[in-house]
Amino acid sequence: MSFCRYVKYTYHFNTPVAVQSGTFQSISFDNTLLTGKIGEPALPYHAVQLLLPPGEEAISVNYDFEMKV
Repeated sequence: MSFCRYVKYTYHFNTPVAVQSGTFQSISFDNTLLTGKIGEPALPYHAVQLLLPPGEEAISVNYDFEMKV
């Protein structure tokens, strides 16, 4: 008998902070790093590590982005 178990974790980020640096502005959130290719806009990055319960194996991973602006 086979069954699927779901592991769900939601990450919340506080209101972004805009920082003026010379003629440039950057946007950041707590606990994020600004990253991007040279010459392109830098975007906030947050590494995610999610451990599975012992003996479990991931067969698929889905990312749901909500309220994208």
